[in-house]
Amino acid sequence: NFYTATVYRKGAEIIRMYETLLGTRGFRKGMDLYFERHDGQAVTCDDFLAAMADANGADLKQFARWYSTSGTPTVTHSSKYDSEKALFQITLSQESRSEEPLLIPVAVGLLDKQTGEEVVPTTTLQLKEKSQTFDFPGIKADAVPSILRNFSAPVKLVPSSGVVDESERIPLME
Repeated sequence: NFYTATVYRKGAEIIRMYETLLGTRGFRKGMDLYFERHDGQAVTCDDFLAAMADANGADLKQFARWYSTSGTPTVTHSSKYDSEKALFQITLSQESRSEEPLLIPVAVGLLDKQTGEEVVPTTTLQLKEKSQTFDFPGIKADAVPSILRNFSAPVKLVPSSGVVDESERIPLME
């Protein structure tokens, strides 16, 4: 049955991820091209993908795997800070039922570990491999990553140890 709540939720999540990957303007360009090409027609998910890709000059072939992959992917994260190099690194790894890695948009920001102030505003990382390390140079003090901001992808997020370290949490209110 194609008319289940799961199918509708997954479709909505995929469309939301297009906007995360392409930005608001890029998503709008894709929508404009989609309607220009297909208004009033019966279309496929591939038609929508092609409009988004063509309007933005983007290669979204890897992203298309979301349409055929069942289940919820898991993204594992770890981070480290090198004070001598002023370098913060986040390593992300993915597991899914897809034989090949998905393209997962991961919106991340960095918060100063002592003050809780934002030191890196939201940026969208593109997790394209089974495991990738992303560098944030010029970070003057240790930080805490804020991962999957705005629910950038429908994934299960777990720390690499599998256990949340309470000392890493920054209280929202005192």
